[in-house]
Amino acid sequence: MSSEFREIVLYSIGVVYAVFLPWPLIRKIQNDVWRRILAHNRIDTRLLQADLLALPVILGLLERALYFASIIVERPDFIGVWLLVKVAGGWSGWSSGRRFRWHEEGHVLLTERTIPGAQVFNAHLIGTSLSLLFAATGAYGIRWCVNQHQDVTLYVSTTVLFTVFLLSAFLHYVDKSAPVLANLPLSTVDRVQSNTQASALDPRSRWQRIFDVVVAIVAPARIVARLAEADFEVTKRRQPDLRKLSAAEQIRMRQESVNSTHFRMTLLRRVHSKAVTLVLSAVLVGVAAAALLPHMTLRIRSIIGLSSVLLFGWATLARLGWNGQSLKGDTTIERLDDVWFRSLYWAATVLATLSVA
Repeated sequence: MSSEFREIVLYSIGVVYAVFLPWPLIRKIQNDVWRRILAHNRIDTRLLQADLLALPVILGLLERALYFASIIVERPDFIGVWLLVKVAGGWSGWSSGRRFRWHEEGHVLLTERTIPGAQVFNAHLIGTSLSLLFAATGAYGIRWCVNQHQDVTLYVSTTVLFTVFLLSAFLHYVDKSAPVLANLPLSTVDRVQSNTQASALDPRSRWQRIFDVVVAIVAPARIVARLAEADFEVTKRRQPDLRKLSAAEQIRMRQESVNSTHFRMTLLRRVHSKAVTLVLSAVLVGVAAAALLPHMTLRIRSIIGLSSVLLFGWATLARLGWNGQSLKGDTTIERLDDVWFRSLYWAATVLATLSVA
């Protein structure tokens, strides 16, 4: 076997181990953790399947690929920048907690419960830590094999796999040995209607809706109309009283759902366009600045990276918040808050790019 072909095989195995192999394990561990969190907060655990879609899976694959590539090219500082962006982006949600709402049998009003932010943060931290563990093991395993230390690679990789398997088995055993947590005996006020959950658990409809959401960003209006129809059907299952309305009333409400979905999709496209433009412009400026400053020392890059961290943290923690927001969110102070937030994020992205370019 030639050395070039051997390296190709090694890198292929490393990518599979670091990026794709952890997916079912991390997915199962995350589901078990979330089931316990929901049950502990007296939230029907069946909502877990309705709430967790495939987008976190895609993000996890990309995240592990980024970790793996950063270590392979010997730029692990990018991992710190990515983790900072991830924490900063989710800080507002983690600090306020995760809210669950659902309609109860025989109740018109929504039932609402909030999971504390610390529990949400810990659940995400578990997934991120496992992704980083597998990515680092795969990347460093390639280095060890290249340096003829295959025994070290085999020992470390199998140890990591065995440890994660033990963690998964432990969570599964605890989940099964504590029925009050796995299948919480909920009162009538706590029950969620089973027909809503049956629809949410259908993997085909779930993947179809995810596909429609992604395609609808650039697709014609008929995809958006299909999304609106699906949302309306879910609303009818959650609120059985809507089925008692006249045909004319149901047609009116269906049209309102279509109009609302069209408006939200237009707003989503606009928000994504602005975000992509902002980030790309910052990255281009950072790359250009790096080209003009080719001889930066490691210490200078570390200082620039630290400055990026400070700006990301400043931008995230200095938001105006709900107490200062109006109904439409278009007051002068709110606009100033938005401009300041985007400016700080833009500057932080420039510095982050400059530190790793």
